[in-house]
Order: sequence, then C-alpha cells, then structure tokens
Amino acid sequence: FQIAIGTIHEHLCNLENRGYIRINKNQRRGIEIIKSEIMVNIPLLGTIAAGQPIALFDMPTETIAIPKSKIPSSSEVYALRVAGNSMVDENINDGDTILVKQQNTAENGQKIVALIGNNEATLKKFYKERGRIRLQPANKSLEPIFVNSSADLTIQGIVVDVLKNNPFTRGLIMPLKK
Repeated sequence: FQIAIGTIHEHLCNLENRGYIRINKNQRRGIEIIKSEIMVNIPLLGTIAAGQPIALFDMPTETIAIPKSKIPSSSEVYALRVAGNSMVDENINDGDTILVKQQNTAENGQKIVALIGNNEATLKKFYKERGRIRLQPANKSLEPIFVNSSADLTIQGIVVDVLKNNPFTRGLIMPLKK
C-alpha cells in the first residue's frame, strides 16, 4: 500500500483506542474486531457538481452501506458523489461522497445541494442576502453564484457528513436491488 509502518501502527492504535479492535500483543495476526456497527443502505443518486452546476442527478441505480450512526434519526438521507473542487476549504474534495439530509430549507452558512432553474444541481454554502441568495464556494479561487429570487433556487437538502475518497473509508457501494 506504500504506507509507512509507523502510519499503520498509528491507525491501529487509534482503532484500538476507539474500541473497534483489540490487539493481542506477541501473537501473529493478533488483531481482533470487537465492535461492528449496524450498516444501513441509502440510495446513491449520482454525481453533484462542486464547481459549475451540472444537470440534475438521475434516479438511483446504486445504494451505499454506511454506519447507522452517521444518519440523523427520522430523516430521509441520500448520497451523492462530488465532482469538482469548489468545496475544498470545507474538506469536500473531488471523488468524495456526501450524505445529504433531504429538506427544502437551510440556514446561512450551511452546505446545501441546490437546484438552480429546475435543471442544474450544485453543492455550495447557502447565504440569504438582501434581495438575493448567494451560493458561496469554499475555494478562494472561485466566485460565488448569485440567484436573484428564491423561485429560481430549490434547496434539495443539507450536507450531514462526508465520506472521504480513500481505500480506508467505511461504506460499500452496491447495485440497487430491483
């Protein structure tokens, strides 16, 4: 994996401290899994732009299994893959997967999935200003998107968590069962 042994040891110690594994010292292959979380399937609706808005995501064709603890209780949650780098200052990078709580309202500063003009979806921070709405990227090199009326913008949901795009991310993508 081209990872330093010290880094692997640090990850194993962190997992042990959190109660996920038990390391049996002086024993070969002495790592024992202690705690397993309940996994739930949520729909993976496609790709969301973190940059210039793109066409609206399609009907779900896949699901993603995530720990139940990552989902807010009594709410509809779905997942989207991120394409673009407009949210890098919020630690949302190209290739990550976001978990979105479905709702049509947001407070200033929340990260939202917005539908602009009923056909383009984007991921930005939401700010309601005098007479307009500002969709602010979390990347200093990009300009915000201004929407003049709330009729031109529909909030699809707010971001509740980010699954990082790396080989150690917990989450399993599966085809949707018919």
